[in-house]
Order: sequence, then C-alpha cells, then structure tokens
Amino acid sequence: YHSLLSMASEQYVAAGSSASVALPVALPLPPGQVVLFEFAVANGTDITFDAFVQSDDGEKGVRIYGPARRVKRVEAPLRTAETEGSILIRFDNVSSWFSSRLVRYHYKVVEEEALSAGATAATARLADGQALSAPPPTEICVPRGAAVEASVPVEAGGVLHINVDVVSGGDLDFCATLEPADGSGPTRMYGPTRRMTKLHTRIPVEASGVAHLSFDASGAWLRSKVVRHTCWFAADEVC
Repeated sequence: YHSLLSMASEQYVAAGSSASVALPVALPLPPGQVVLFEFAVANGTDITFDAFVQSDDGEKGVRIYGPARRVKRVEAPLRTAETEGSILIRFDNVSSWFSSRLVRYHYKVVEEEALSAGATAATARLADGQALSAPPPTEICVPRGAAVEASVPVEAGGVLHINVDVVSGGDLDFCATLEPADGSGPTRMYGPTRRMTKLHTRIPVEASGVAHLSFDASGAWLRSKVVRHTCWFAADEVC
C-alpha cells in the first residue's frame, strides 16, 4: 500500500472556523468508478470532516460522506452515484477556539472493483518475525435501537485497519475508542461517524491497550442492521 499523502496538497483551517475544498472531478463519474480521498491532520490534534456533491450553480447538495467527527486521518471512497456537479470537501474546526489545523489531503479516481479487492485482500506485514494478514470478514447483526461492540488488542506504534460494510438495513453510526493498558481514561480514535454505510480507514495507534469499535443503531427504530467488518492490528507498519 502506498499512501496518497506522498503527493498531498495542504489546507489551513483557522481556529473556530471551517474550510471547504472543491475537488476538480467532473461528475457523474463513469460506471464503476469512485473517488478515493485521503487526508491527515499534519498540525493539531483532530478535525471534523464531511463531503458533499455541489451542483453546477454552487448549491451544496447531498452529503456523500460523514460527518466523521474529531478524526486525525481518514481514507474514504466517495461514491457519487449518477449525480452531476462536483465534490465539495469540508474540514470543520469550529469546536477548537484556540488551535488552528493544517490538513494534508489527496485524491484519485479508482475502479470500484480494485478498491474492494484491495480492502479485503490479506495484507502481509512482518512483526516480531511473523507475517500478519487480514482476518476473514465477520458478519454481525446490530439490533434496532441498540449498539454492538467489537474489541481489538493494539500496541503503540502500529496501525489499526478497519473495513466496514453495512450489508442491509440502511446506515448506522460508528466510532472507535482506545482503552489504554496503563489504566488512564479512554481516548477517541475515530469518529463518531454518523449514518455511514461503508468505511475503509487506517488509524495510527499511539498507546498500547484495547480498541473498542462501536456499531450503533440506537437511532433506528424500524430495522436492524447487518454489518460485515474486517478489523485488525498490524505492528510496526509505516502509514
């Protein structure tokens, strides 16, 4: 895997404000293509991120990703269906009154099949002399009005890989928190991301402990959700 951020652009986001970036991608895309977007907060702690389709007359339309709240790094496939217009990215730093953010981002148009294959293929890594690979996907049912958690042991300096697909039932909320091994309080690793149907991301792990992944359908009163996920930790991986 080669990060897109080696070819990144930069966006400054002042304290207490937000910034928008229009991607020069003509919509609609040809069938079977998506925009793979990646960003990382280079200066500062975290930021809120979402993406919209903007019509040709400048009106912000349907949200196609997020909002992913208080995240440090995201790799997201942006699916635009057959909508015409352009993609508008928003970095929201309104909740921070004192600290600005510097965000590095990049994107490219890729084939959906290649993206799906890359997300589910076993990824060999060396850690303590042994090769690590992605486990097979796990399918869970999240009852309506409830949340289900999964836990993954992690170590400082590695990367937590998360691939999630909502197979049926619509969308749900997702977040990841870290319970440090030293007994200090839990910290947020990712999200919460509201009303998502698909997520592929890698999260650098800053402390050893247990990562708790929450699949939340507490806002759904009519339908349960079926979720297929692959979540694993890779030690000593360079992002």
